[in-house]
Amino acid sequence: MANPQKVLFTSIFWDEEEQLLYIADELGYIYIALVYLGEKYTIQKKVCEIDLEQKGLPPISLKIKKIDIYDDGPFRTLFCFTDRGMYPYRIKMG
Repeated sequence: MANPQKVLFTSIFWDEEEQLLYIADELGYIYIALVYLGEKYTIQKKVCEIDLEQKGLPPISLKIKKIDIYDDGPFRTLFCFTDRGMYPYRIKMG
């Protein structure tokens, strides 16, 4: 798999239920890979950063230390753990 940001991957999680590979990096990006379909089916999204626009400063990227998925009934939640806390994201499939 290509590393478009050219930084270290910091966490990896295999979602057995959906057959997806979640990978996190130092700049706060999450990559979601459909490993059985090839690299062109990988999604990239920046999820962890602190917005400092109101102070006239650029956003600060947060290094993701660990990712995990919690299945809470009809919903699934991706948790990103950083030095500054935990960030939950609802997963929408389809």
